[in-house]
Amino acid sequence: VSARKHQMQCFARPSPDAAFDWFNGSVDDASLDARSRAVHYLAGWLLGAAVANGVVVPLLLPPVLFKLMRQRLIGLPYTADESDLTTLDPSYTQTLAMLRGLDVSGFNEYAAALLGDADDDEAADEGRPPLKSPTATAANLDSVREKFIAESLVNDLLIGRCRRRLDATASGFLASQVSVLPAAWAVPSPLLAEVVCGLPDDPAADFEFDDWFDVRLAEDFTETEHGRIFAKAISDTLHG
Repeated sequence: VSARKHQMQCFARPSPDAAFDWFNGSVDDASLDARSRAVHYLAGWLLGAAVANGVVVPLLLPPVLFKLMRQRLIGLPYTADESDLTTLDPSYTQTLAMLRGLDVSGFNEYAAALLGDADDDEAADEGRPPLKSPTATAANLDSVREKFIAESLVNDLLIGRCRRRLDATASGFLASQVSVLPAAWAVPSPLLAEVVCGLPDDPAADFEFDDWFDVRLAEDFTETEHGRIFAKAISDTLHG
């Protein structure tokens, strides 16, 4: 794995203007198979193990990922706000400003164009409510527009379209030793992201997986009784 040249399979830059990587847009969340789910679980577990072992994994992962995983830890529903979206991809700052500058007809046309092809079955498969195109009037334009931004842009992009991958990654992260480190959850999400991934403006450098993690196959431990006990302990830790 090369940190900034070759993203992990789970993550990729969502657009040329994005400041961070996010869940790979080429992966279909609705049809996530067991293998892909396991890969995301392992990615989360390795990120958590890096924290517990004082290792920086210089992937460009945004603070909102750690914010959402924190919510999962304490049993809250996933929520994100527009600052999370604009931190991930600053180009959305212009999109939001443009939306807030539209009149009633312009907003209704934009919303209909964006959500006109929304797939109700796909939304059901992904465990999220279908997105319906709102119809604003002069009297309710502001409230309808803000709801549209929160639900159809921010939460759909950061949660709805990647919920299954987010669940798997969060499960892996929380299954690692990091879940029992109170200090890891007492700091703000941006600081936790820096602890795990380093500073975004660090000089680009390859992260060599083998330099930090010792990968062993299950067969390596089956020859002796203590090896089998060790393998079971690792399996119990990974799977909870």
